[in-house]
Amino acid sequence: MFRIERVRDDGTSAPRTWSYHFTSLTAEQADARRLAEIVRAHWLIENGSHLIRDVVYGEDCCRCRTGHIPEVLAITRSIGIAYAAKHELPHADVYRALTTDLRALSNLLGVWLAPGEVPNHTKAA
Repeated sequence: MFRIERVRDDGTSAPRTWSYHFTSLTAEQADARRLAEIVRAHWLIENGSHLIRDVVYGEDCCRCRTGHIPEVLAITRSIGIAYAAKHELPHADVYRALTTDLRALSNLLGVWLAPGEVPNHTKAA
């Protein structure tokens, strides 16, 4: 187990917080630099994919818990995140297109559902 002390200077005060972590590394493997790299790598993932999933796609608020619905929604979110990243589009625009226009989702997946064009904000560059 190890403890990290964080000091944030917001101009008026410098609040300190501590976080506690567990590791399976031995004492020889777990020097301060290595532990800091591991914790930073975790937060890069958390602030990247998970933040987008939670804030933009509302994954934590989703109440779907039965059958295959959670898996289907997770796959749809992953497709939206990958598509937005690949085409450098705002995640919120892709989310709106995929959740409000079933045709946009079907065209993005390459599944013919209905005739018509994909909305402009979801077309590939």
